[in-house]
Amino acid sequence: MSHRMTTRILHALTGLLVALSFHAVAIPILSTNVSTPSIGMGQMFSVSIQVDDVNDLYAYQFDLAFDPGLVAIAGVVEGSFLPGGGPTIFNPGLVDNTTGRLSFTLGSLIDDFPGVSGSGELVRVDFMALLATGTTSFELENFILLDSSLLDIAASPPLAGAVTVVPTPPSLALMVPLLLWLGWARRPRS
Repeated sequence: MSHRMTTRILHALTGLLVALSFHAVAIPILSTNVSTPSIGMGQMFSVSIQVDDVNDLYAYQFDLAFDPGLVAIAGVVEGSFLPGGGPTIFNPGLVDNTTGRLSFTLGSLIDDFPGVSGSGELVRVDFMALLATGTTSFELENFILLDSSLLDIAASPPLAGAVTVVPTPPSLALMVPLLLWLGWARRPRS
């Protein structure tokens, strides 16, 4: 084997070893996942604030924007992801159904615990669809993720979920008299 060929093989192997020594680090993704893509007027549904592929999450904060002409917040509940790492403090935030905003929702581990890694639900927001039809998205804004050293965790831009509010079909109680009347009106007359 020539010296030139040996040098090329050594360079190729060195390049391969360098490439293999760098492993891909996943960037966390925040998202709003809606329990159903469409909902009837006056019905309840949930929006889950999820984090995926996070490493050492100790605390978070975010705002959530929505269309107040279509939906209203009925409740805010801490998800199971962060409490999986130990005791937490949780602030459900300030609900403003007039402007369509949930502000300053935050959660944090307390004491000297390491942060939580993986994927899961940070917060569940329960909504009621109002008596109007249309589509609203759920946009995360002003989000902050902190690790156990209280340093920022870089994350991808949040993914927004959406729901379409549709007219509620008439209830069975209203349809039975209508069907009876139609049957009576269509009966043969003598």
